[in-house]
Amino acid sequence: MRQTIKLASIGVVIAALASLALCQENRVYREGGNWVQEVSGSLGAARNLRVKLDAGTVKVQGGSQAGITYVIHRRAYTSSEEQARREFDSYKINASLKGDTAWIVAESQDGRDRKCSGDVVISVPRNLDSAKVETGGGNVTATGIAGRVNLQSGGGNIRLDDIGGEVAAETGGGGIDVGSVQGNVTLHTVNVTDPMTGLSTITCPDMSLAPAGTETCTATYTTTATDVTDGTVDNTGTATGTPPSGAFGQSCGPQDSTGKVTARAISAARILRNSSSGSIRRK
Repeated sequence: MRQTIKLASIGVVIAALASLALCQENRVYREGGNWVQEVSGSLGAARNLRVKLDAGTVKVQGGSQAGITYVIHRRAYTSSEEQARREFDSYKINASLKGDTAWIVAESQDGRDRKCSGDVVISVPRNLDSAKVETGGGNVTATGIAGRVNLQSGGGNIRLDDIGGEVAAETGGGGIDVGSVQGNVTLHTVNVTDPMTGLSTITCPDMSLAPAGTETCTATYTTTATDVTDGTVDNTGTATGTPPSGAFGQSCGPQDSTGKVTARAISAARILRNSSSGSIRRK
């Protein structure tokens, strides 16, 4: 009997600790001819933030507070409260603190598209180390954060301002606007051009390039008898990329890369290119 009481006490303590880690409120009210769900809560102090939504607008704003607070509004475009609550219940919102990372995840439970829209406003400490936001569609804004910021939207405008670390932003449709950013930014629309006659189409594995990142773009060229007569094949390619608009609203580059292949005449009728050394060899 005494052991049962101890176990019960432990359960009470665990429940109390859980309530301290996360306090969340949920209310549904009418607004015009539709219904609105408001979910608000707070999380303890964290060094990192991760947000993932099926769809919706997201605003992350840094300030002087020690912890993280959030307010989520979702709207159901129906006059029926019962129908609206069914819509809201099908969309699960989870907020948790795992180690030094705060997670806010909102996703549909049945995988079906529903006639609901929403927006998320998150207040975080300014000295946050990193923030990453992913939404299937909707505008995303991040301001007043000292660390790194990564914003991704399936379709919508992205805005960053007053960011101290490196930034990366990607959207499936919409503009990217950058205000004051102290760190590096990710390049988009990375492209390589080369006027060399006889060169195949140049292909690059990625259209975006993260800070300090590299990639290899490739093309092919078949040497000619004239190349052998000249003794060398000189070639220069030009790489360009576009950072987000705003303070860095200009193309990066162009940056040239020059290569040389030495050619020599040989008596054999068949000439092959040595791709590893760039020289012409006999087989």
